[in-house]
Amino acid sequence: DEPLSSGFGSRTATAMGHLPIDGPDGTARRLAALEGRTLYTHLNNTNPLNDPAAPHHTELRKLGVEVAADGMVIDL
Repeated sequence: DEPLSSGFGSRTATAMGHLPIDGPDGTARRLAALEGRTLYTHLNNTNPLNDPAAPHHTELRKLGVEVAADGMVIDL
């Protein structure tokens, strides 16, 4: 729950209607099960996943899920 742990909010991400990325009900494992390329594209700037050196970012890469970089162009 990055908003609380970063000190930038008083509500959890779930309370704000955001889906969790990690954990048993998280979207990361669901996305990893899909065929094709999967990316997270809309993360708060305080989210540690934006840092390629962060442990959670590394865990996503191991699952085959990417975090889109700022300014990245994606052809559909």
